[in-house]
Amino acid sequence: MKKALTVAALCLALTSPVYAAGEVTLGAGALGAPVKSINNGIITAEAEFDYYQGVIKSSFRSYYAMAALNKANGKGLLPQTMVPANYADITNSGTIIMRNKAIVSKYANDISAGADKSKKYVGVIGWGMFAGQHSRLVNNGDIRMYFDQDKKYDAFTVMVHPVYAYAHSTMINNGGVYAEGEGSVGSEVRGLTTGHGDMTMINNGKIHLDVKKSFMSRSFLSLGNGGSVTNNGEIFNRGSSSVFGMLASTGTDLVNEGVLTVISAGHKPPKNEVNVTDFGSRSCGAYGMTSSPKSSGGPGRIVNRGKITVKLDGDSESDSEAVAAGMMIMNVRSDKTPLTLINTGVIDVSSTIKPDAKNHNQPRVSEIAISALLPEWKNTNIIIGEWATKFRDFGKQKDFIQARNCSVDFSGAKLILREGDVGKTYKITPETLITPIDADTLKQANITVTGFDKLSFAAEKPDAFEVQVKKDPKGYSVKLVKRAR
Repeated sequence: MKKALTVAALCLALTSPVYAAGEVTLGAGALGAPVKSINNGIITAEAEFDYYQGVIKSSFRSYYAMAALNKANGKGLLPQTMVPANYADITNSGTIIMRNKAIVSKYANDISAGADKSKKYVGVIGWGMFAGQHSRLVNNGDIRMYFDQDKKYDAFTVMVHPVYAYAHSTMINNGGVYAEGEGSVGSEVRGLTTGHGDMTMINNGKIHLDVKKSFMSRSFLSLGNGGSVTNNGEIFNRGSSSVFGMLASTGTDLVNEGVLTVISAGHKPPKNEVNVTDFGSRSCGAYGMTSSPKSSGGPGRIVNRGKITVKLDGDSESDSEAVAAGMMIMNVRSDKTPLTLINTGVIDVSSTIKPDAKNHNQPRVSEIAISALLPEWKNTNIIIGEWATKFRDFGKQKDFIQARNCSVDFSGAKLILREGDVGKTYKITPETLITPIDADTLKQANITVTGFDKLSFAAEKPDAFEVQVKKDPKGYSVKLVKRAR
């Protein structure tokens, strides 16, 4: 039987102070030995500290299993506030267990479930593996998260990060990351995540998140600028509201080489202390956010060479305006940095949510969705590269690109046509490939198209099929035919 690490021993190993580069201190520092810890046993996360979230200027009560921490100094901070230490090297080759029930109940009287500013905390955050900048976090074992908090605390914000590091760090999952439980409308479920830039994030193992109720579930994300996020393994993420497979910001290469499955009930997320916006239910396999770059990286890419499946699995609480896409791009700062989209794998998007005929609402389902979080944030610049897709009547299905407030460049695009409506001829124009959101025309939706005259076509199986193309001033007439034997 594996021997469990005591919390006291773990804290002693991980909380050595870190100083600025050039100052050498025993146990840590840019020029000294990094904070290092290895778990080969079983850890139940129980150690606690206060974590200050600068974006919303509020504190969370936190608990952790393996964390490199320093005491925080700052005006107005709670006495137990800690910050992650830099240059940490943390490896889990055992098992980490994270349960929300006890800590949520313990601090229930101190947590705000609304706009009560007299409370100490806006919620609870759990950290499985946690470190600061220039760190390396590797999970070779299992991390198991249980969203088992009592139902009476349904509105509390409860967030769990199994693996999280600050800028210029590497995070690798070779093992398993799992989440389960009833959850709550205030739950945020995560896999490998960071809010910082210039990261290297790799999943070679399994990320399996299956929490019944949450306002958001994100399995693999980098909200900072620059770096790379790569899935070589298996990602499964099922939730009730907004569910994301992979997510990255400007300048980041986001690549799926594995299998990625996203399932959402399409419930509209609630507004609370952390989820301060109201944009409905949005789910996708790969999510790209364009925002003004704050670090290296330049233009980014979203690439799928594997399989992405996204499904809106409706029930009685589903939002009739829920959105699902294989790749979803949101402009959050009127950023004009271009983002290139490439798909040489398989993308399958579907919905069982019924339209609301009375209010003329229906779910939006597409391979690509392009928009902006606010109307004033415009000019999302998208470059379409190679794109494999089933040959169909794009103009009738309206499920290839759904967009608004963007520019789409087809000058280097190649549609790789997969077997579908063989023998039929369809008109392919900007208007048949792009469906404007909440508008009748591309112009009304503030969509510009460039390079469409350079669009090319190919058959996915050139030995079995041939693409016949006739070009005219408005676009192309395209037919996919079987080759003669």
